[in-house]
Amino acid sequence: MSVISDFNGDGLPDIALLEVSAGNAAGADFGALSRLSRLFTEGSDAPAFSLVVFFQEDGALHFDTVVALGKKPVLEGLKLLEIRAGSAKPPVAVVASFQGHDGEEQEWTIFSGSGSFSRLSLISTPTIRSVVRDVDGDGLLDVLVFHTGVEAGLGYETLITWYRFTNGAYREYRNTNIVRNLKDFLASAKQLLSDSNWSGFLKEAVAPAKLDALRAKYGSAEAIVSSLFHPLVNTQTGISGSPFDYFSPARAIENVVFPEILENPFPDPNRSSSFTMTVRIVCCSGESRFYSATVSILPNPFGSREFSFITD
Repeated sequence: MSVISDFNGDGLPDIALLEVSAGNAAGADFGALSRLSRLFTEGSDAPAFSLVVFFQEDGALHFDTVVALGKKPVLEGLKLLEIRAGSAKPPVAVVASFQGHDGEEQEWTIFSGSGSFSRLSLISTPTIRSVVRDVDGDGLLDVLVFHTGVEAGLGYETLITWYRFTNGAYREYRNTNIVRNLKDFLASAKQLLSDSNWSGFLKEAVAPAKLDALRAKYGSAEAIVSSLFHPLVNTQTGISGSPFDYFSPARAIENVVFPEILENPFPDPNRSSSFTMTVRIVCCSGESRFYSATVSILPNPFGSREFSFITD
């Protein structure tokens, strides 16, 4: 397996070859190395993989370096990843993917164009997930790692670590969490709704980038808030009340009950960035009305806000 690209920034195509250390040719067969049954076969060795890099110079390829990737039981593939969107020029990463006993593993060898390289290792397990995308809009791919574990006094918490490409390598940049911050977000939303502070709710609980479109579609702050909460049938009367039709003091909101958040409601960030919950709103001298509402974690959870109510 090989990848061809300009690794040292001289405008010429270079090559990276995936090498496997095996006792014989059969042991180095990539078809055999990719079989998942190797994970469950007794006596199946995990061979050592390396990336062998050649730079082009004077019309010929010249050996540059060997990057040891470690011993891996199952090979999944080798690919080139453009770190700057739409550009095959450095920085680029050669990504070797493997399947281990704990989950999928990726070994990145990153060429910044200076002739040197850096490394990044990622793993995907039931408690660790990685997302690769441009988080802050600077044109460079970022890496977000979601790590779930038990936190004393809280239960299950998910920590997000942001790695940015800086000075030729991916470096840890910032950290935030999901469960604790989502609890705080819903507590603030509850207070603003209980106060009938519709403008304040929109400012604190809706992504700023979405507000202009919502204003153009619905007009008033009250109508926008109504669009975020979809009425469910009243279990006592069988009648579904109109959303937020109690703006007068005599029909004011008395309480807002969101579900208790016990763990990360976005378990796989590569598949789902939102969840829908049932909300109970007490109004009108104790009458309960039930709604569904959807909350999204924003593409950049390190921005001015991490979560937003959405209409879809």
